[in-house]
Amino acid sequence: MKKNKKKNVYFITGGKTGGHIYPALSVALKLSEDENNNKVFYIGNKKNMEYELVKKYPQLQFLSIDFDGMPRKISLKLFLWGFKLIFSTLKSIFYILKYNPDALLGTGGFITFPTLFAGYVLNKPIMIHDCDTVPGLVSRVVSRFAKKVSLNFEEAKKFLKCKNIKINGNPIRNEFFTENNIKKDFNTDCLNILVMGGSQGAMKINEVSVNVFKKLLNQGYNLKVVVQTGVKNYEKTLELLENKTNPNLILKPYLNEIWNELKNAHLVIARSGSLSLSEICATSTPSILIPYPFAAANHQEKNARELEKANCSICLCERDLTCDVLEKTIVDLINNRQKLVEMSQNTKIFSKPNALNDIVCEFIGLSQN
Repeated sequence: MKKNKKKNVYFITGGKTGGHIYPALSVALKLSEDENNNKVFYIGNKKNMEYELVKKYPQLQFLSIDFDGMPRKISLKLFLWGFKLIFSTLKSIFYILKYNPDALLGTGGFITFPTLFAGYVLNKPIMIHDCDTVPGLVSRVVSRFAKKVSLNFEEAKKFLKCKNIKINGNPIRNEFFTENNIKKDFNTDCLNILVMGGSQGAMKINEVSVNVFKKLLNQGYNLKVVVQTGVKNYEKTLELLENKTNPNLILKPYLNEIWNELKNAHLVIARSGSLSLSEICATSTPSILIPYPFAAANHQEKNARELEKANCSICLCERDLTCDVLEKTIVDLINNRQKLVEMSQNTKIFSKPNALNDIVCEFIGLSQN
């Protein structure tokens, strides 16, 4: 009688923001496609966004640890955080001893550190993926004991201490990639514009963009605009419409299937988190990028400047963002369709359709060595 093949067990961790969660979730779902031979656990914090997203997928099992970002000032909070770090590491050790994962993958956020460090203590193979031009603090620390490091930007290599580094691009869902024979039609009468301020929204972007598009639509511009406000900012942004409805200006708290909106968009106005940029480029969408001004090491502006250099985006810093500036930038683009076509074509430089498969293959290989 033939013995059943041993299931492979994998721990995936990444949390707090979409830029950390979605790459981890993409890898976890890809691994779980082979449900007969893979068992995938997602480690995060039940209080964070990762829990709400992961629980939608019954093929994944969620393991919670109560850990969050490090306070930046010496205080009682920092002292208590140190105890949480010790407790979370011990809980991660318990999970590893109980489920015996073949390998661990982290995609960033402080929530990943206790689990990855526990894996190192127990001599488990560890891989990390970092999305940004300037890797986060956790990635820089963990790279010293990780077996493999995967990156989106070549520029990030200089910050990390690991002999095995590969530039793969970001792991994003296959739904984002448009078939080769389908191209955006920039000669259409009505242009579709998407506004998205990151997974949690951005009130400054909501406010300026809604006021600009109210004006442009009143002036007769043929546009259809969808604004992802973020759940917390939805009601406040709705007030900007002053109880006037316009079928061509649609506010949504959150878009679960954002790939559909991006595929239909002729222009996107967005933050410049690395994952968002990968999704924008995968769908060949020209963009106006407004970096989050308080991002660590100003990495969002550095991300945006990389795309601006390749002429597929325009970078506007939030300190310079006014209704007049955004209106002029939008009008210049919608009046120059050839410019939009060129920007769309130039996104191919950053589009990595094989990134998810490459990262998963490397991760599985790590567990087999």
